[in-house]
Amino acid sequence: MERNSKDLLADVMLPGMPLSPEITYLLESLPTGILIWSVKREVLYVNELWEQYFEFSSDDVVGLNEKELNKLILSIVAEPDYVRVVLTDFRSKPEKKQHGSCHILPIDSRTDAYLEFSIELVEQGQLKGCILEHYQNIDNRMRLMQENHDFQKRLIQSQKMEVVGILAAGAFHDMNNILSIVSGYTQMLHVNPSAGDKYLSKIDSSCQLMIQIIQQVMNFATARQTQFELREVEDIIDNSIELLGHCIPKRIILHWEKPAPLTAMYVDPTQIFQLILNLCLNAAQAIPDKGGIDINLVETEIMGTEQELQLEKGSYLQLDVCDTGCGMGEQTSANLFKPFFTKKLKENGKGLGLFVVNQIIENHDAAVYVSSEKG
Repeated sequence: MERNSKDLLADVMLPGMPLSPEITYLLESLPTGILIWSVKREVLYVNELWEQYFEFSSDDVVGLNEKELNKLILSIVAEPDYVRVVLTDFRSKPEKKQHGSCHILPIDSRTDAYLEFSIELVEQGQLKGCILEHYQNIDNRMRLMQENHDFQKRLIQSQKMEVVGILAAGAFHDMNNILSIVSGYTQMLHVNPSAGDKYLSKIDSSCQLMIQIIQQVMNFATARQTQFELREVEDIIDNSIELLGHCIPKRIILHWEKPAPLTAMYVDPTQIFQLILNLCLNAAQAIPDKGGIDINLVETEIMGTEQELQLEKGSYLQLDVCDTGCGMGEQTSANLFKPFFTKKLKENGKGLGLFVVNQIIENHDAAVYVSSEKG
């Protein structure tokens, strides 16, 4: 029986059938690992680089169906359930040319490696109808990302210690005032021992207040970072306001009314605490005389069309920190979140506070928007 060209083309797609020398040369010279699925969705070909990445030979995989290949690959990667779902989804829609990644574990003497992969449908030529998978080693990229992540963590921690110093100075000032009160009541107790219960009660309440102040500073100073948990953000703000009362000048009024319970969010409480402190301390330094800082927290819906925010559509918490300071010009606004940018004297800060605010916001997949006028 005479066979048509479609039958002949299908023959080329079957596992074990040789590719043309030109295509084989091209696939072997590519700087990526290559796996090709036949039109019958069996492994048709893998190049030498793919074999090096996964340490499975061509003989091990050619002719396998998807389930059989997955069994091999998923036995050597981190998060195998996730990788299986992603690979299955991408292979079912190869026309979308989607990208993903996987982490090969150092199992059975394999080399630990991070790979980025893309899957696409071949639409013309000898391999028309086949699915092509590219695998590229991204170890260097992952290393740089990790180094950047570690640097950001150290920077946030360094700036946190700077804030702890400011809080401690304010707390010591308040405790000095409390100690003066304790000293006064102690002297009155010597003069009038018969009123001992009254004076001892005052001394005890003053000591409890000092313990509370110390505990607040210690809780912030020793809290672990990068611990996301479901929390009411308004409670975190409540705690930060208590601490701010010790280090913001009395001429500046902090205004915060705790709202009715809002939707709980997955946040890092320590980072949110630090964010509130940084924003309010920065606002306070912008107020030369008497003034105020208003803090508000509301639920809001983002439509996904707000260009200045670049957030996906959904429900968010909107935190507003407004001050009555002197304002700032366009140049200052443009550089506000850059590291080491500051308009203050060196002894008043290193220019990291708002940079850290921006890093914390990015860590929470959020956005920041600044509005200010000079004067």
